[in-house]
Amino acid sequence: MTKKQRIIAFLKEDKGYLEIAGLVDSSYKYVANIAMDLKNPRSLAKAARRYWNSKKGKKKRKEGIKARRKWARKNSHKTRIYRRKNRSLHYNQTRPLARNHRKRWTSSDIKYLKRYGKKKSVHELALELGRSHDAVQTRAVRKEIDLRGDKVGAGSARFRGLYKKS
Repeated sequence: MTKKQRIIAFLKEDKGYLEIAGLVDSSYKYVANIAMDLKNPRSLAKAARRYWNSKKGKKKRKEGIKARRKWARKNSHKTRIYRRKNRSLHYNQTRPLARNHRKRWTSSDIKYLKRYGKKKSVHELALELGRSHDAVQTRAVRKEIDLRGDKVGAGSARFRGLYKKS
């Protein structure tokens, strides 16, 4: 039986807070807080809200937000470089093979994109449609076609074989 459960059992027997604190080896304030929570279950939420809106709570929130922003500023170049690198890898592999570059999208191209968008990677779709990686992604966004499906991301081992330098 936990300390809190023992306190609740003693409170149901109508024992005093000091007496319970002595029996359970706890502070008077802790026993009083548990009693208050039993009498009014919403008091805990009120206390949390009161702390959240207090000066101390606001200060803690600001510190957390500042820490997240600081980390993002510090590491933004890494994420930007990573994204740019992966994007250029895809683009450089598909652009030279884009036989339909700057040509209009036909209805059969869009049907193909809808049919195989979730099953195949953007790289595979680009090669089969004769378009660049960016063109396939842009058209999918414009036509609201989901290309994600159950596939894995561009940094995964599945794609590493595609981009080995020869």
